[in-house]
Amino acid sequence: MITAMQNGDRINGKILSFLCLSIFILIVVFGLWPFNLNPLNHVSWLKDESGVRISGPGQLYSAGNLTGAFSDRNISLEMVLRPADEPNNRLPHILSFWDGRPQEVFLIGQWKDSPAIRVRTTDPEISRGYGERGKGKTMIKNRRIFLTLTSSPKGTILYVDGVRAEKFPGFPLFDDLPAGRSVLVIGNSATGKSWWEGDLLGLALYNRVLSELEVRENYSRWVKQDYQSLSSEPGMIGLYPFKEGKGEWVRNGVAEVHSLYLPSVFHPLQKIVLEWPAKTDLKRRGFYQDMAVNILGFIPLGFLLTFWLLRFTRLRAAGAGRLTLLTGALTGLAIELAQVYLPSRSSSAGDLVFNTLGTLIGIVLLRPAMRYKKTGATVS
Repeated sequence: MITAMQNGDRINGKILSFLCLSIFILIVVFGLWPFNLNPLNHVSWLKDESGVRISGPGQLYSAGNLTGAFSDRNISLEMVLRPADEPNNRLPHILSFWDGRPQEVFLIGQWKDSPAIRVRTTDPEISRGYGERGKGKTMIKNRRIFLTLTSSPKGTILYVDGVRAEKFPGFPLFDDLPAGRSVLVIGNSATGKSWWEGDLLGLALYNRVLSELEVRENYSRWVKQDYQSLSSEPGMIGLYPFKEGKGEWVRNGVAEVHSLYLPSVFHPLQKIVLEWPAKTDLKRRGFYQDMAVNILGFIPLGFLLTFWLLRFTRLRAAGAGRLTLLTGALTGLAIELAQVYLPSRSSSAGDLVFNTLGTLIGIVLLRPAMRYKKTGATVS
């Protein structure tokens, strides 16, 4: 009888150990899946016309340093776009001017059917560190649009198809000058988490303010694909008709510098380590779905590991609980740090908190068994 009970204990112990190990492996696998260190850059050349299609996580960016080109804070941008979506749960980045800081100097994104302009500011009264402006009903899904932005220290003007659409006085794109080496990041944020979906058919960059007449004339040149005439415009820093059709470089039509790099593999320019959720994340259903997954995924670890420690070690309830909680927190931390190097994943401090909370819930669910151990009774 005693031998049979001992054999049963050994079998139950093996099963419990197997379950603990299995749960731990599953957590790591799902936390790091799909283990792709070199994912495909979802920016591809269009086949039937000049341009590139952005269809998922990816980006292209300018070579060199653009900081010195805008010392007087004057700039004009021209973009030929065809949106593939009208997003309403995030702000996809079409183009941003990035200098290595967490917040871009400025960015042009899309919110529903509106171009959204976000500008970094040093105004102490704006706690979030940036201002925003936009103009609705201008970016319709699958419809070609020509956007022009002209900006000086006095403010910014938005043109749509060569016609003035909105004026933003006191809202310059360079409200805060670049702090270091600056590049254009196109189709996504520097972190790689805010990709836009659509076609980019042309881009031009000037270090001066275009007049209303010049905007109208340039629109006509873009329609006629008169790039030769465009390239002679004064103050032009970059002209990108996207005529190459293949390769990893988009040539600048006015200079050897500042060509755009289109890598085949996607590696974000800025790595984020343990990012806290933004206030806007709290409004997304996906945030709460992720929260539930991160909590529920660690409950079995907290439950089974505590049970294993109570069953096969001399630890009492408090010690087993503390060790399990530490193990859960360190496991979550290791996963989040590894996700820094996985472009398809996000390193989140919020996920780490939820992992630890899930472990704690698993420990609490085993409290009846822990009371037996605390009093010195055998848990079997």
